[in-house]
Amino acid sequence: MKYYTLVILTAVSFLSCNKKNPHNAATQSHETCYEGLEADDTVRLSIIDDAGKITGTLLYENPESSNSSGTFTGIRSGDTLKLTVRSTASGTASYREKYLLKKEDKLYDGIGEIKQINDSVAVFAKPTDLVFTHSLVFEQADCSDF
Repeated sequence: MKYYTLVILTAVSFLSCNKKNPHNAATQSHETCYEGLEADDTVRLSIIDDAGKITGTLLYENPESSNSSGTFTGIRSGDTLKLTVRSTASGTASYREKYLLKKEDKLYDGIGEIKQINDSVAVFAKPTDLVFTHSLVFEQADCSDF
Protein backbone atom coordinates (compact mmCIF):
# COMPACT_ATOMS: atom_id res chain seq x y z
CA MET A 1 0.00 0.00 0.00
CA LYS A 2 2.84 2.40 0.85
CA TYR A 3 4.36 1.67 -2.56
CA TYR A 4 1.15 2.71 -4.40
CA THR A 5 0.87 5.89 -2.34
CA LEU A 6 4.47 6.78 -3.20
CA VAL A 7 3.86 6.15 -6.93
CA ILE A 8 0.70 8.31 -6.93
CA LEU A 9 2.41 11.17 -5.07
CA THR A 10 5.36 11.05 -7.47
CA ALA A 11 3.03 11.14 -10.50
CA VAL A 12 1.09 14.09 -9.07
CA SER A 13 4.35 15.94 -8.41
CA PHE A 14 5.49 15.49 -12.02
CA LEU A 15 2.12 16.58 -13.38
CA SER A 16 1.99 19.71 -11.24
CA CYS A 17 5.51 20.70 -12.33
CA ASN A 18 4.44 20.54 -15.97
CA LYS A 19 1.68 23.17 -15.64
CA LYS A 20 1.79 25.94 -18.19
CA ASN A 21 2.15 29.51 -17.00
CA PRO A 22 -1.16 31.33 -17.59
CA HIS A 23 0.78 34.58 -18.03
CA ASN A 24 2.59 33.43 -21.14
CA ALA A 25 4.32 36.24 -23.07
CA ALA A 26 2.14 35.48 -26.10
CA THR A 27 -0.99 36.36 -24.13
CA GLN A 28 0.29 39.54 -22.51
CA SER A 29 -0.95 42.83 -23.88
CA HIS A 30 1.38 45.16 -25.71
CA GLU A 31 1.09 48.64 -27.20
CA THR A 32 2.15 49.52 -30.73
CA CYS A 33 1.85 52.98 -32.26
CA TYR A 34 1.47 54.01 -35.89
CA GLU A 35 1.41 57.24 -37.86
CA GLY A 36 -0.07 57.90 -41.28
CA LEU A 37 0.49 61.01 -43.40
CA GLU A 38 -1.80 62.17 -46.18
CA ALA A 39 -1.39 65.66 -47.65
CA ASP A 40 -1.41 67.97 -44.60
CA ASP A 41 -3.21 65.46 -42.38
CA THR A 42 -1.54 63.27 -39.78
CA VAL A 43 -3.35 60.28 -38.31
CA ARG A 44 -1.95 58.64 -35.19
CA LEU A 45 -2.94 55.28 -33.74
CA SER A 46 -2.08 53.76 -30.39
CA ILE A 47 -3.08 50.08 -30.41
CA ILE A 48 -3.15 47.75 -27.42
CA ASP A 49 -3.39 44.08 -28.40
CA ASP A 50 -4.39 41.80 -25.54
CA ALA A 51 -4.41 38.30 -27.06
CA GLY A 52 -6.43 39.42 -30.07
CA LYS A 53 -8.72 41.84 -28.23
CA ILE A 54 -7.87 45.31 -29.52
CA THR A 55 -8.31 48.70 -27.83
CA GLY A 56 -6.72 52.05 -28.48
CA THR A 57 -6.89 55.68 -29.47
CA LEU A 58 -7.01 57.51 -32.78
CA LEU A 59 -6.04 61.14 -33.42
CA TYR A 60 -6.58 63.13 -36.63
CA GLU A 61 -4.44 66.26 -36.88
CA ASN A 62 -5.27 68.77 -39.59
CA PRO A 63 -3.66 72.23 -39.61
CA GLU A 64 -6.57 73.74 -41.58
CA SER A 65 -9.40 72.49 -39.36
CA SER A 66 -9.91 71.31 -35.83
CA ASN A 67 -8.32 68.07 -34.73
CA SER A 68 -10.50 65.12 -33.84
CA SER A 69 -9.89 62.06 -31.74
CA GLY A 70 -11.56 58.86 -30.73
CA THR A 71 -11.19 55.51 -29.08
CA PHE A 72 -11.69 52.08 -30.56
CA THR A 73 -12.28 48.47 -29.65
CA GLY A 74 -12.21 45.40 -31.81
CA ILE A 75 -10.56 42.12 -32.62
CA ARG A 76 -7.61 40.78 -34.55
CA SER A 77 -8.68 38.26 -37.18
CA GLY A 78 -5.64 36.84 -38.93
CA ASP A 79 -3.76 39.82 -40.37
CA THR A 80 -6.73 42.20 -40.10
CA LEU A 81 -7.79 44.46 -37.25
CA LYS A 82 -11.59 44.88 -37.22
CA LEU A 83 -12.37 47.97 -35.18
CA THR A 84 -15.29 50.09 -34.06
CA VAL A 85 -14.17 53.70 -33.64
CA ARG A 86 -16.04 56.00 -31.25
CA SER A 87 -15.54 59.73 -31.74
CA THR A 88 -17.27 62.78 -30.33
CA ALA A 89 -18.02 66.04 -32.12
CA SER A 90 -20.02 68.87 -30.56
CA GLY A 91 -21.03 66.58 -27.70
CA THR A 92 -22.47 63.89 -29.98
CA ALA A 93 -20.90 60.44 -30.15
CA SER A 94 -20.62 58.60 -33.44
CA TYR A 95 -19.44 55.09 -34.30
CA ARG A 96 -17.90 53.75 -37.49
CA GLU A 97 -16.08 50.66 -38.61
CA LYS A 98 -12.39 50.70 -39.47
CA TYR A 99 -10.48 47.73 -40.88
CA LEU A 100 -6.69 47.74 -40.95
CA LEU A 101 -4.63 45.15 -42.82
CA LYS A 102 -1.23 44.41 -41.26
CA LYS A 103 1.65 43.65 -43.63
CA GLU A 104 5.11 43.51 -42.10
CA ASP A 105 5.33 46.56 -39.81
CA LYS A 106 2.70 48.63 -41.64
CA LEU A 107 -1.07 48.98 -41.45
CA TYR A 108 -3.22 49.63 -44.53
CA ASP A 109 -6.57 51.36 -44.09
CA GLY A 110 -9.54 49.56 -45.65
CA ILE A 111 -11.66 51.51 -48.14
CA GLY A 112 -15.16 50.49 -49.15
CA GLU A 113 -18.79 51.46 -49.50
CA ILE A 114 -20.22 52.90 -46.27
CA LYS A 115 -23.72 52.10 -45.05
CA GLN A 116 -25.23 54.66 -42.66
CA ILE A 117 -27.28 52.74 -40.05
CA ASN A 118 -28.54 55.91 -38.32
CA ASP A 119 -27.28 59.40 -37.51
CA SER A 120 -24.47 58.09 -35.32
CA VAL A 121 -23.51 54.65 -36.73
CA ALA A 122 -21.75 53.88 -40.03
CA VAL A 123 -20.56 50.43 -41.14
CA PHE A 124 -19.06 48.94 -44.27
CA ALA A 125 -21.77 47.72 -46.65
CA LYS A 126 -19.63 44.75 -47.76
CA PRO A 127 -16.57 44.22 -45.53
CA THR A 128 -15.36 41.38 -47.79
CA ASP A 129 -15.02 43.87 -50.69
CA LEU A 130 -12.70 46.32 -48.92
CA VAL A 131 -9.68 47.59 -50.85
CA PHE A 132 -6.40 48.07 -48.98
CA THR A 133 -4.11 48.99 -51.90
CA HIS A 134 -5.16 52.64 -52.47
CA SER A 135 -5.42 53.72 -48.88
CA LEU A 136 -3.65 55.49 -46.09
CA VAL A 137 -0.55 53.57 -44.96
CA PHE A 138 0.43 53.68 -41.30
CA GLU A 139 4.10 53.28 -40.39
CA GLN A 140 5.17 52.09 -36.94
CA ALA A 141 6.07 55.01 -34.68
CA ASP A 142 7.53 55.57 -31.24
CA CYS A 143 4.72 55.60 -28.67
CA SER A 144 6.53 58.20 -26.56
CA ASP A 145 5.82 60.73 -29.36
CA PHE A 146 2.06 60.42 -28.80
